Amino acid sequence: MGIYVHFNHCNKNKIVSNFSLKLVCASSIMRRSEGRRPQPIRVWDGRLNRAMNKRLERMNDLNQLRRLTSGLLSLALVGSTCTAWLPTVASASRQEYSVQTEQATGSIALTLSFDLPQRVDEVKSRDIQLTLTGNNKNITVSLNNGSATGADGLSISVKALNTQGVELTTENQIGAYEAVISGLPLGTYHMNVTGNGYADCSTEVTLQDYSQHVLMSTADGTFSLGDVTGDGVVDADDRTALSDALGQTDALDTYDLNGDGVVDVTDLSYVNKMMDLAAEPRILSTAAIVAPRVDTSAVTVSDGSLADLFNNSETAVTLTPTQDAEKLSIPITLDKPTEMSEISISSPSAQGAIQAGTALVEYEEDDQVKTMEIPFDAASPEGVYAISRNAGQSVVTINLGSKVAVKKVTITVTKVEGQEGDKPEFATVTQIEFLKDIVSEETKADTQVKGLAATAGDGEVTLVWESVKNVTGYTVKYGTNKSALNQSAASNTNRTVISGLENNTTYYFQVIATNGDWTGTPSAVLSAMPLAASIPGAPSNILVEAADSALRVSWGKTKDATYYQVFYREQGAESWNQWGGNISGTSTAITGLTNGTTYEVAVKAGNHKGVGPFSAIAFGTPDKEGFEMPALPETNRIDNSEITSIVMADPNNVNWGLCPKFNVKTDLTDNDPNTYWVANNYWYNSSITYTFASTHSVNYLLVVPYLDAAYKNRIDNYTVTLKGESGETLATYYRSGVNVTGSNYYIISFPETEGVKSITLALGEKAGGPRVSISEIAFYNSDTLPEEIANLFTDGTFTALKGSVDQETVTALTTRLNALSSYYLDPTQLRDELKLAQALLNKDSNALGLVKNDFQSRSTSAAADQTAGQSASDLQPLGITAQAGATVAIYAELPSDATVYVVPTQFYGESGVWKGTPVALQNGRNYITIEQIGSLANRGGPLYLTYSGSNPEAIKLQARVLNNAWEMPVLELSNWYSMGESARKDAIRTYVQELSAYVAALPTSGLTTNVRNATEISTPSVLLSLPADQVLSGLKSAGSDEDAMVNAMYQNVLAWEEELFIANKVQGIIDSNATLTSYQYPMTTRQNIRYMRMFAGAFMYAAGNHIGVEYGSTSALVQGKPTSVTGAGKANGLFGWGIAHEIGHNMDKLGKAEITNNIYSLALQAWDGSSMALDTRLTADERWETIFNKVAQGRPSSANNVFVQLGMYWQLHLAHDNAAQPLAFYNQFFKLWKSGAHSGYTYDERVALIASQVADRNLTEFFTRWGMTLSDEVKGMLDDYQTESRAIWYLNDASRTYRLNSGSAASGSATVSASANESKVTLSISHTDSDKILGYEIRRNNVVIGFTTESTYVDDLGAANNLTYTYSVVPVDKLGNLGSEAKSNEVRVAYDKTISSDLYDLSHQDGTITITMKNGASVPVTGIKVTGTGLSGSYTVKVKANAGADWTTAKTGTLSDDTVVAYFTKPGAAESDTRIWTYDAAVLEITGIPEDATVQLLDYLGDRVDFYEGATVGVLKDDYKYGDGQDDVIKKGTLVILGTYRGDPTYNYVSVEAVYNTTSEAAEANGVTTITRAINGYGLLLAEIPADGAVSDTSDGFFIFVPDLEKEKELNAQSGVTDDYPLEIRAVFYRTDDPNNAESKRVTSETLWISFPGEDDLPLIDLKSDLSELN
Repeated sequence: MGIYVHFNHCNKNKIVSNFSLKLVCASSIMRRSEGRRPQPIRVWDGRLNRAMNKRLERMNDLNQLRRLTSGLLSLALVGSTCTAWLPTVASASRQEYSVQTEQATGSIALTLSFDLPQRVDEVKSRDIQLTLTGNNKNITVSLNNGSATGADGLSISVKALNTQGVELTTENQIGAYEAVISGLPLGTYHMNVTGNGYADCSTEVTLQDYSQHVLMSTADGTFSLGDVTGDGVVDADDRTALSDALGQTDALDTYDLNGDGVVDVTDLSYVNKMMDLAAEPRILSTAAIVAPRVDTSAVTVSDGSLADLFNNSETAVTLTPTQDAEKLSIPITLDKPTEMSEISISSPSAQGAIQAGTALVEYEEDDQVKTMEIPFDAASPEGVYAISRNAGQSVVTINLGSKVAVKKVTITVTKVEGQEGDKPEFATVTQIEFLKDIVSEETKADTQVKGLAATAGDGEVTLVWESVKNVTGYTVKYGTNKSALNQSAASNTNRTVISGLENNTTYYFQVIATNGDWTGTPSAVLSAMPLAASIPGAPSNILVEAADSALRVSWGKTKDATYYQVFYREQGAESWNQWGGNISGTSTAITGLTNGTTYEVAVKAGNHKGVGPFSAIAFGTPDKEGFEMPALPETNRIDNSEITSIVMADPNNVNWGLCPKFNVKTDLTDNDPNTYWVANNYWYNSSITYTFASTHSVNYLLVVPYLDAAYKNRIDNYTVTLKGESGETLATYYRSGVNVTGSNYYIISFPETEGVKSITLALGEKAGGPRVSISEIAFYNSDTLPEEIANLFTDGTFTALKGSVDQETVTALTTRLNALSSYYLDPTQLRDELKLAQALLNKDSNALGLVKNDFQSRSTSAAADQTAGQSASDLQPLGITAQAGATVAIYAELPSDATVYVVPTQFYGESGVWKGTPVALQNGRNYITIEQIGSLANRGGPLYLTYSGSNPEAIKLQARVLNNAWEMPVLELSNWYSMGESARKDAIRTYVQELSAYVAALPTSGLTTNVRNATEISTPSVLLSLPADQVLSGLKSAGSDEDAMVNAMYQNVLAWEEELFIANKVQGIIDSNATLTSYQYPMTTRQNIRYMRMFAGAFMYAAGNHIGVEYGSTSALVQGKPTSVTGAGKANGLFGWGIAHEIGHNMDKLGKAEITNNIYSLALQAWDGSSMALDTRLTADERWETIFNKVAQGRPSSANNVFVQLGMYWQLHLAHDNAAQPLAFYNQFFKLWKSGAHSGYTYDERVALIASQVADRNLTEFFTRWGMTLSDEVKGMLDDYQTESRAIWYLNDASRTYRLNSGSAASGSATVSASANESKVTLSISHTDSDKILGYEIRRNNVVIGFTTESTYVDDLGAANNLTYTYSVVPVDKLGNLGSEAKSNEVRVAYDKTISSDLYDLSHQDGTITITMKNGASVPVTGIKVTGTGLSGSYTVKVKANAGADWTTAKTGTLSDDTVVAYFTKPGAAESDTRIWTYDAAVLEITGIPEDATVQLLDYLGDRVDFYEGATVGVLKDDYKYGDGQDDVIKKGTLVILGTYRGDPTYNYVSVEAVYNTTSEAAEANGVTTITRAINGYGLLLAEIPADGAVSDTSDGFFIFVPDLEKEKELNAQSGVTDDYPLEIRAVFYRTDDPNNAESKRVTSETLWISFPGEDDLPLIDLKSDLSELN
């Protein structure tokens, strides 16, 4: 159809000029759309917005009348196909009848949808077959070619459909297979669908009352794609197999699932999607299998037979009314009530085809017979001709509204093709069907994101997908739970990078196309796992446990590791042996080793990048299962034969699982450690009574526990009850805090008691762990030698002799000791005690060991710590370091209110393996054998003391070391606050002297692991446990002389005090107005910062009870400087970000790791001893721009960058803290948080409620901008506060500094201008008071999109095209005040989108350009753009869908000017054909292009609307008749608005919007007021219907909009509009997903606003429908 327009431009009744123009309204073609047929054209008209939200009626209703909907235009193609379309299955062939028919057969159909995109050739190669068995049938149908076996006498139909739901022609991607088997006898069948690479799908299908339609898909778990192993399921084995095949080319038939010629991540993504997904196919009941009866008294057959109406024969039946009938009616009675929802009537597209009428339906409901009359009208507008989906057929559908049991239908025909009047002479019908379930034929756009693919990176995943047409952006949802994607990101292109992810964790992604408030169909969910960019580091926390001929090895999880390798060798060997292969867990057992041989063990961590370095070497010695009996002393031992009975108080208190054959009478005295008793429960009575044959004098006994490592040291206390000959109780003794000795037994000591006949021993266990146990018990007659030696000294510290001690006494005891052959106490230590006594007797006080009485009470349960709501380390340095296995003697005088413990630790320990079992001290003598902690070399380290009582001054100790243990330098300044500066420096000087001498005596190598290289610095706030050499090195950096080092340490202690002063003030542990000069650390526990072995990737870490620091960072920990030295307002010397970061971890109360702990880091960075006006890392790292964009967009959920999210917390400080109390906000915030304020609310709500309470402001918008979720209840609570007037979400460090410096608010105004270049819009911004401006909030079409601190801003619109935008900026001054909004000029983004050259290779040779898509891909291409100088000559473009395909000519044409944009045409179309055709192109060949010209490929064009240039608005000169109907005419003198469009008439409509003046003349001096709304009226979308019927979604056409001026006047009067015509108009082009539902609309194109001409300037427009009329 061609429309010709003749314009007469009139001005003051004079013809100024006239010209003619032919407007060719051509359709155009989309990708894979050949064969698609246009549907009947319909008219949509509009009247006011009240109709906009009404759902449009079904298509047949739409054709009855014009519906006036504001801005909805008319002549649009209906019924285009889409992926969701599935054909209705015809009923089975029916037997011949005259009046009544009988049906005994039906049809079974299959629609197999390829919802995971696959190429046609790939699907064909996979040999998909349908098998149908049952009822003596065994039918096999090849869906590849439609061939069938076992189908004699049946009708078989197989179609391959494209993604639009019509038959394939030249397309490369398949949408579905549709197979129909008709003529099947009723009964039950078994359907099975198979194919190479698919999981088979089977289902039972029963033909009874209705034909059946089975729906399967490759993407919903019914016929899953991805079974590459052929085992019938898609599971982890398939993922592993496909992962191993990535990049290979020799098994494409198996692993190349999508058929793009390469095995890549797309194929892997298919398997990931379908893993373990299973579903049953959907089965629909379609056409009823009934025996209808036609009443021949109302209708007769003049051609064909009534039977043909129902037997699917496609034979045309001509029906005529009987002579007496008033109407042409077809009464049909069913043999039984039949449930149906729709009646379908098919007619040939010829004379007599039924177009309109009514259906009178009789049905049963609630046991009553009811009727309903349904009108139908499928007629096209007069003069419009269209082709239906089924070639040559016109189909009328009568929707019953719901499923009802129909008994009778009377179809009355009022209109047929080619006849006038309401009683047609005849009607021609080919088929009538009664349908229950409708296999959707609705025309709906496919808006789902397809082709989603992921590329894993280090902590990130790059996503790409196929573009969705006519959208402006995409939303990406993701998370670690497939059913709860709780994070989101926005993208304006079809590619994005999601960062901030955890490696080796599976994430799920889904992408949704967006356009304003409109959203498309979500993509399928895709999984991907981020992978490290490098090999992992060395594993840590290696532990080795001995077993019989084996070693059990465990290690800590290593960052970025996916597997581990374990190596071993005999100690001293050169080469390693690998144990097993790659190990996924963190433990294994190395077997086949030699008992008694020591082995070295190391572990490596690996991932997809390779294997990392060895861990530290651990040691282990295999030993036989079972235990060696410790060597028990024989001196004074009571023989076991003396024991006459052993009785348990509770015989049930036995762990029979561990001790299945336990016999209390024999197993505890058999000298065998492999027979033992283990208690069953701690609350059972553990007492065991041992009775002797005779009485004894006793003061100790020995207990050997069950020697398994987990049970050996579980006894905490004991109770000994001693009874005499007559059973009388002689004594009962209790002692707690016992520990197993280095000889693997417990010494159960008590005061000497005589006449003991029986001993009852009850054991108590240590908290948390296995039960107590005994494997052997040994009794001894009294020996008072240890007591006599202890009695030499005045108290338990053994530091002074009693006055009565003389040489004779010491000599006698020495003689007795030397006479012993074996003893339960270490004779070496006893000799040392006697040597000490001798030295003291000789007045040699230098013989004393380390004497200490300067301990404190430190406990997490202390009142101060509980009040603070914070705890740390309770360790106090003892001043001793020792190797594992060494014995340290500690002589003690202790308070009785709490146990004093000694805690062994590992020097250079690992984060999880550094602290040994605490050893409880008792008054007097304590021999402590240092346990081995972990399995690495050089075991041992410093000893610490813990005490939680109230009398620390009562703790007096002497520690004595003999072999492999040393006194080490300790700077004890815990009483810092009670010391003057002189005393402090004296203590420091003594320490510096001791440290210098100590380090000088250390070896010169191996210091990183030498347990001697240790020192402790103990202040009120921190305990520094560091390498001695590094402390000395750090002090010497201030100067090598002693005074310089003393001063450096003094300043360093002050710096640590200040560090913790700030941290405690942040958390509200001290008040916000506390001063540093009066500050005293308020808690008993303190931060313990230790030299530790780092795990992979770390140089510092926090572990709750300590902070680990690497060797190279330790010297800096004694180089701190307080702000009293660095100066107020200057950068501080408080140890930097790292330590503050780790202290923050240990003190964090909000629990957002790597975010809220950094509140402390920022506070310490900003601290300057005054107002805290220093810049932080957020400024130094230029984080504010990202922060501002986050809050500008206000997207839900937190940012995935920890530093961005940190900005939210820091801005609360920036907004509300003043100079005098710069930490007041968080001081009060954390006090409330720790008190449990608002504890019944979510985290987001608690933060908002407490922050608003502290600020005394309603901070709802602040937190909403940050993406936090607040309930309506919480928002209501926040409404009680005064609203925060500032935009505090736009504050930065400089903002607060400006405020503290009394900066003033900005005045003046902003201006902004916009310019567009392809997808980018550049804003140029200025302000008259720019020095006070922080930045500008950017708004696009009244929606905030970003923020800038610069004078220019570039908005890349990405996918958007052919749309108009008005930008505005809101200035924000440095105080956070919002200024007046400034608006830019309107810009239109409209350009020819080109395909990225990164996707293809281009070569130019011998006048031919060859473009080849990379990786064998096939990319949709719509045309070419040629740029050069003075282009001329003819050109030809040919394409191939794949490398092996034939060439297809896509375009021929002529070059001219400097730029040529050429759109492809349908294959074989003439050069003049205006339709646009998109090809899937793998290779393009272009000839006729000059060597110096540039060629680009054009992407999908997108919808576009434009006003007609030169004559947008005018008045018709003559009537214009656009159809054959009586009303299908636009009258002469009618105002019309003209324009052109590019789009799909099926889905598009156009609206014309107007701006009206509402200002009275009297008020115009105060400015013009306006309203904007859509103009009422109707419109016509005109498009060419080509002869070949191939219409696509890219048609070029012409629109006419006819305003309803009378209605406009009425509305204008109501709105106070003062003028007859609008000030401005613009056209808005909409696209709907469903042609029958305007609610799914989105704007896809707009024109710029243009001025509406005055009445005298309106041209006359002469529309002509034929060029001959211009003559």
